[in-house]
Amino acid sequence: MLFAVASWHTTSITLVGIGGDADTDGSGGAQVCTDQGRIYKYVTTGSGNWIQIFQAPSSYYQLNTIDLQNTNNGWSGGNLYGFPGNCMFHYTGGNWSMWSSLPQVSQIWDMCFYDQYRGWSAGGDIMYWNNTSWIVQTPGSVPGAVYYGISNYGYNFVEAVGAQGGSRVAIRFNGSIWSQDMTMPSGAGALYCCWMLSATDGWAAGTNGNIFRFNGSTWTSVPSPVVTNWNRMWFLSASNGWMVGDGGQIAHWNGSNWTQVLAPTLQSLYAVVFLDANNGWAFGNAGLVLHYYDDNAVESTSLGMIKAAFQ
Repeated sequence: MLFAVASWHTTSITLVGIGGDADTDGSGGAQVCTDQGRIYKYVTTGSGNWIQIFQAPSSYYQLNTIDLQNTNNGWSGGNLYGFPGNCMFHYTGGNWSMWSSLPQVSQIWDMCFYDQYRGWSAGGDIMYWNNTSWIVQTPGSVPGAVYYGISNYGYNFVEAVGAQGGSRVAIRFNGSIWSQDMTMPSGAGALYCCWMLSATDGWAAGTNGNIFRFNGSTWTSVPSPVVTNWNRMWFLSASNGWMVGDGGQIAHWNGSNWTQVLAPTLQSLYAVVFLDANNGWAFGNAGLVLHYYDDNAVESTSLGMIKAAFQ
């Protein structure tokens, strides 16, 4: 009798650039963006592959984040190599195009949406999408902060995390205003990612293996299985979460604790996405793509021969 053993594997897929962020579209599909201005789509035909569907007009466009609200609407944003400012691209009607009407803010590192009509971006500033335009909502109470991660649970509960002057910082939106979240423990370093599962359960992580959990009233430190910089996280449920970080580090949350998971690489990982509990992807340096799947389930399939098709 064979028992299912799911694990991470290297693939023959190579993206152009470092995969910075990935997201699902709610119908089994997914997309990933890279720091070379490319966006790839997961195509489920056959055993599945990643196909390049967009290339920015210049390699100066570094895409750091992508958020898909559904199969027909999404956003991707970032910054410009060597230049101040940001860039934003909009996905609609099956195509990506540049969104030119942006406030002059610095950088875009992450995004989250309540629905396709309302959402936020985080970076050197906080911006809000009101279904017509992006407007600045940066709180003046935390001058000089940079926000690397943002996540919402409903419209009236949005958390952004980052760094201010070399120390971690968090802010929260209550539906009306942003203010500093003083329940986040102070300390050196930055927070790079967060995920709000509910108004009483959330996660944030960043440099030096720092992991924090929100219980509805305050953030508390949670032991990390390894000291690394945690770059992105993805939760399938309150008892099934993943994080990826520097040096090929991967951690899994089982509902009780975070455990280190063996990865077939020492390259740093910057993005992670799961289509279901047994089908996940991680992206890192030099276009690296890792695939998480059930080893035994693929013995009689062609899954191990997935290849990328590029336009």
